[in-house]
Amino acid sequence: MAAPLVDVRDVLETFRRHQVLTEDWATVLSDAARSLDQASVDVVATPAVTHLAAQLRMLLANGLQTNAETVNRVADETQRILSQTRIPGIPRPEDEHWEFA
Repeated sequence: MAAPLVDVRDVLETFRRHQVLTEDWATVLSDAARSLDQASVDVVATPAVTHLAAQLRMLLANGLQTNAETVNRVADETQRILSQTRIPGIPRPEDEHWEFA
């Protein structure tokens, strides 16, 4: 689930900082929404993950240029979820041992 969210973060931050839409922005958001939907089926999704998928679809429907507040909210939520996502084999700063699996 982390890889599509990293891509979303990159697209949204590029837009927020430079007002530039990457060529693949719609594909990235669409793929991430599908990935979040699949995560909802595979595991018990948190309300935040379900909500983020809906927000990504809203951005797809309306475009990034129409509502800066929504872009900011989705970017912040994406970053929050990413910061809480545990990637297997990668140690986190709070881990006692920094050994790679």
